[in-house]
Amino acid sequence: MFIRNQLFLMLCTALTLGFALSPVRSQPRVAAVEQNQDFHGEVQARLEPHGESVCASGCALSRHPTPFLEREHFEALVSEFSSQPMSEDSPALEELLYFGPQTSRELEATDETPLDSQRLAFLKTELARDQVQIEFRIIDEDDVARVQLPPTTVNLDRRYAFEPLNTVDFQPPEASGTVKRVGLNHLWQRI
Repeated sequence: MFIRNQLFLMLCTALTLGFALSPVRSQPRVAAVEQNQDFHGEVQARLEPHGESVCASGCALSRHPTPFLEREHFEALVSEFSSQPMSEDSPALEELLYFGPQTSRELEATDETPLDSQRLAFLKTELARDQVQIEFRIIDEDDVARVQLPPTTVNLDRRYAFEPLNTVDFQPPEASGTVKRVGLNHLWQRI
């Protein structure tokens, strides 16, 4: 399933959207990176993994890993969500979605949860929304699009290098970045 996200860059200015729901400790445990064999990507996006860290950054030097979801924390979040609305008014739902693949793995390893069937189905449906379509443009002072990334599908929580970028009288820049889901209706993006 897709979440539509568009980012327009003006005059080569990088833009960061969003926030992190969980604080990142100075030496966090992070979830292991998994290759998604079902995703083949598009010509414009090339996966660039970062070893054992889950990088949610547009820069190899700037690390924004997703912290490790401890079992006790997962159980507390699920318990809280069981009595909260199925909307962005639920802090527990927002955080379960932030942890994405880790939440999915914990759900699969759990025989019983305090969630009713409707909440469990809703959570699983939202967790299955793991791809996003992005596009961006760099526009000069005369409103001429000098660089453009056409609509391109990428997996959430993975760093991609985008190439080739379409250019008009402009040296092709290097562009990379990540889109991370940070809640029910919120994405964080760094290009």
